[in-house]
Amino acid sequence: MEFMGGDGEILVKAYVKESDLYIDVIDNGLGMLQEVADTLLTNESKIERKSSGIGLKNVHERIQLYFGKNYGLKIYSEPDEGTTIRIHMPGVDFYEVKKEVEEK
Repeated sequence: MEFMGGDGEILVKAYVKESDLYIDVIDNGLGMLQEVADTLLTNESKIERKSSGIGLKNVHERIQLYFGKNYGLKIYSEPDEGTTIRIHMPGVDFYEVKKEVEEK
């Protein structure tokens, strides 16, 4: 977003759908081709960028390791329109998890 003209905006939306938690992080930055976005979470990315995307890949892999392959990140992007990173995890009751931790 540092290279765009005008104000950069980041919107964070969280919602529950079919008992799963979704968190969308949406920016109005420069965006990228969807083909490039599709490679950011894999080892297929060969494109030189200022940012390596390793943080996104790391978060994606950790979510999948903990919750399974049905969960993780998805990236939606379009040049000159911005990018959305969608985080998908199972919905977990905070108070149940807290109770389990306290009992250990």
